[in-house]
Amino acid sequence: MPQDTLRRRRAIYGCVASLGLCIAGQRAVGEAASDTLSNTLALLTVYDGSWLVNQAANAGAPSRTDHLTNHCHMVTAFYTCEQVLNDKAVALLVFVGAADKNQYYSVVVLPDGQVKGRSLLTLDGSHWTFAQEDAAGKPTFRVENFFKDQDHIHFEQYQADANGAWTKVAEGEEARVRLVHVGRGLSNRRRP
Repeated sequence: MPQDTLRRRRAIYGCVASLGLCIAGQRAVGEAASDTLSNTLALLTVYDGSWLVNQAANAGAPSRTDHLTNHCHMVTAFYTCEQVLNDKAVALLVFVGAADKNQYYSVVVLPDGQVKGRSLLTLDGSHWTFAQEDAAGKPTFRVENFFKDQDHIHFEQYQADANGAWTKVAEGEEARVRLVHVGRGLSNRRRP
């Protein structure tokens, strides 16, 4: 059996075993805690659906428009969103509740199975901030989402330098895409 196949199987078995421990731990917490967590995770359902992402030109890069679709699902203790960018699956975001009811941890799982750092999502009304830190706990990157309404988000991305100073590296607008009713059915044409 090829070495890569053996490594993948071990990784899958490890994930299944870890999942079993997580499920057993969740059952021990009790249904009341699960219900509360599910209710707070429900706030994240705003991300589900299709979006047109218009990123403004910056630092010599031209403006661009992408189509992002989030296929999101909520279970008792997790909220997940598969992200499809321009018809290509690029990531699975996994959210779990944090100690504060307005905060969530998230990790990104890439199609090759790699997991990219943990972020802390903080909700403050219509202003939501994803903050990433390095292994030493030093802030490195953040994304700020400003919800205009359920269908429109202004976003700003910032990178921290070695001294902790923040530089805006991108910004733009996201608009939810809805199918248009035409005659007797739905059209493939989309409207923001």
